[in-house]
Amino acid sequence: MDEGVLAERLKETAQAQGFEVRGCPPDSEGAVVTLRGTRVIFVPEGAMAAKKVEIIARALAPLDLEGVFLVPVVREAIERARDRNSTTERRRHGERRDDGDVTSS
Repeated sequence: MDEGVLAERLKETAQAQGFEVRGCPPDSEGAVVTLRGTRVIFVPEGAMAAKKVEIIARALAPLDLEGVFLVPVVREAIERARDRNSTTERRRHGERRDDGDVTSS
């Protein structure tokens, strides 16, 4: 699936899960916040499709989407983001990597 189409499908998924997806300044990294009880994903204006995919998939990664029908490529993008999130979290807490080295905090 084309990255642009994937980004749009992820955006639709996010909206179906109650998120608003909004633009933000092009020089920002994007963010996921709660504003007045509404979950909002900020995506930099003019961002490449791959960056949009990364930001939106990362926002969806913590959600339990097992009972939600998702096109396989959309589910895979969210799973990859989930894997990256858990790896980052382990490293942040100084857990061992597969090669036996302890990562720094």
